Amino acid sequence: MPAGRRNLVFCRAGEASLHRGWMGDPATRSYDVWLDCYCDPARWAGEPARVTDGRETTKWPRLARLLAGEPEVFERYDAIWLPDDDLVIDAASLEAFFDLFRRHRLALAAPGYPRFDRDELPVMLVTWPEADTYCRGLTRRLGQGRELIC
Repeated sequence: MPAGRRNLVFCRAGEASLHRGWMGDPATRSYDVWLDCYCDPARWAGEPARVTDGRETTKWPRLARLLAGEPEVFERYDAIWLPDDDLVIDAASLEAFFDLFRRHRLALAAPGYPRFDRDELPVMLVTWPEADTYCRGLTRRLGQGRELIC
């Protein structure tokens, strides 16, 4: 992944992944993409992304293992988004999401999940204790003011 981008999208991708809708232009997007496949990774070879084989387990155990084994890969980012591969979002909305996260200095942000049934909130805003409780150890402070988006 090229140096300099401050955002990461880490997506567990299967055969029917919808990630191409939010991939954006690799030359101009503000985020790197990591597709960790639960299908044959050859399915997504050639994508403008890091493609790895994660078939041995499910999303959260795999992420926990990667965070423990390769923390430096995650620590270089200001924000990390962990979408499901069936999420429909376009690249412009994803850029806006990262901008909102940064502008409001959020500890946790989840697009599409209104808080307290308030439809006017396009992004869930939570405090650090709420984020920590919600993700049970997967959300963590990465240091130097950086947070993991769960």
